[in-house]
Amino acid sequence: MDESERVLKIVRAVEDELKLLEERVVSIRAILENTVSEAVSDASRELERLVEDERRRAIDEAEREARAEAEQIRREYAERSEKVKARLAESREELIELVIKALMGG
Repeated sequence: MDESERVLKIVRAVEDELKLLEERVVSIRAILENTVSEAVSDASRELERLVEDERRRAIDEAEREARAEAEQIRREYAERSEKVKARLAESREELIELVIKALMGG
């Protein structure tokens, strides 16, 4: 075997090794792409879950605040109503006294 054949044999061996490396790179790239795709999918699902949890929390908080505000309004209305009833009772008493005085001639 002369020198050129020996060099050619070495070049072919290197090319074969490069093909094997290229196939491994392609395989590893596919595995990485799949892994990244799964990770992105998982992260997306987790983000959706977190957003939904936050939405529910915000709705619950808004409902609690609305109930508290409604209760406060109800208490204020009841308080005002009692004050109006008390004023009406006083006015009624005064009116009765006036009517009695007027009937008694005075």
